[in-house]
Amino acid sequence: MKNKIILFLILVLVGVAIFFGFKNINKISDSNALSITVVSIFEKDQMFNINAEYPQFKLANDAFNKKIEELINQKLSSFKENASRNWEALRSMPDSPFGEYPAPFYFEAVWKPIQTNKDYISFVINLYSFEGGAHGNSEVFAFNYDLKNKKEVTFKDFIGNSQEKLNKISKLVIADLEGQILTTERDKNDEELKSMIREGASPKFENYENFSFYKNKLAIYFQKYQVAPGVFDTMEVKLYENQLKQIGIPYFE
Repeated sequence: MKNKIILFLILVLVGVAIFFGFKNINKISDSNALSITVVSIFEKDQMFNINAEYPQFKLANDAFNKKIEELINQKLSSFKENASRNWEALRSMPDSPFGEYPAPFYFEAVWKPIQTNKDYISFVINLYSFEGGAHGNSEVFAFNYDLKNKKEVTFKDFIGNSQEKLNKISKLVIADLEGQILTTERDKNDEELKSMIREGASPKFENYENFSFYKNKLAIYFQKYQVAPGVFDTMEVKLYENQLKQIGIPYFE
């Protein structure tokens, strides 16, 4: 009888955790012995379905780890606020067909390591969410860290704070994006679409803040609507070692 009571209590606690959500922390180590803690946030109830993960790095400084954590917390808080407000607006419509709860609004954060070794950390976090409305949303955020110098690596750092090099990279990126986006004769003659590409990928450092790198390639990420209409979602351009050596990027020299 006592064992049955204990089992019942365990099942109740598990059920409560699943319904109201919980944060789990898992420590892992990659093949290069770089200690990584993965924080998992799970919440599922009648309003929300949340599944998010993000890394914390033992060998990185507190500011870098805090920046990652604050991004997820801020995006999650904004998601809940917007979804709740949108739902109340739908329910308050005259003759609203909606009941007390919607199909759950969802939020997902997935991180992908590009490189994690004794020299550098480079990874990407992809966010997917639905807050109500016609479509869901997606965002991409990249993080880079120099373990030897104990500092975050910005794109300005990466190319040696050179506007000339940024101009050359921008030309390559725009050409690549045009190849991805302008796929029909109609697109190629669409001046508004071409202008969107050239403005979103123009040689300004803020346009290139989301990037990752590894050995022989540099990847640059653009937010939804930054360089193309929403149907294209987030965009990615890859530049390779032979292109980057010609420009004189320090990492590839």
